[in-house]
Amino acid sequence: MANVDDIVDVVSKEFDNIPKKVLGEITRGVFNAIPEITVNAPLRTAIGTFKVVTVSARQGRNPQTGEVISIPAKQVLKFKEAKKK
Repeated sequence: MANVDDIVDVVSKEFDNIPKKVLGEITRGVFNAIPEITVNAPLRTAIGTFKVVTVSARQGRNPQTGEVISIPAKQVLKFKEAKKK
């Protein structure tokens, strides 16, 4: 599985005049901004669509004790890959 550092390595080949540390900060900033941007409307990009969806509250189990627990509703970021051309 790739991580942000892998993306920075690839991008740094295109922008060899910008230090990797700066590219890393920019890349992390972009990924941190996506959930905030998509709260009101989906973000469509060349690679796919990002959107925030609400996951309903539900019952779950503590895997160590088997105790039934309540899992509250939450908002999560979803990504749908663009169709390949």
